Amino acid sequence: MLLKIEVDLTEFYAENFECDPDLGVNPTRSLSDEVAEVVKSEVRSAIGNQVKESVNKMAKYELERFGNERIQAIAEHEINNFIEVGKIKKQYSSEEITINEWLHDLFSSGHNRSLVTRGMEKIGKDFAVECKKRYDMEFASNIVKGIEAQGLLKPGVYEALIKNA
Repeated sequence: MLLKIEVDLTEFYAENFECDPDLGVNPTRSLSDEVAEVVKSEVRSAIGNQVKESVNKMAKYELERFGNERIQAIAEHEINNFIEVGKIKKQYSSEEITINEWLHDLFSSGHNRSLVTRGMEKIGKDFAVECKKRYDMEFASNIVKGIEAQGLLKPGVYEALIKNA
């Protein structure tokens, strides 16, 4: 059984839209003009949202980068300033000396040399371990990004993996 249905859109348009100013439809325009206007509006809105999202991402990245650079510069300045003018009490004495003098005494005296060497070795080893962890995390993150870019991960899995790392 074959059923044929015919709809005359001009009658539908005339009955429902042409005389209703609340819908914002101009009675002198056709249905195709109205549809074209709606499509244009939707496309403009989608492009605007994409541009807004891209600008927000770029601005956030630049602000973070600028902020991190400023924080690093301020921290380095303050640490250098403290080392130059900061004072501490000498061991077994109430005499105050500058950090520079204390470091000079610490490195130049023979009895503290092994202590300083061990401390420097520990700092170096800790730094190497931290760098290796960072490299491993970056490497794993790039692998997961590649897998996600190829569409091999379910939605949300990438975020869960990165959040747990």
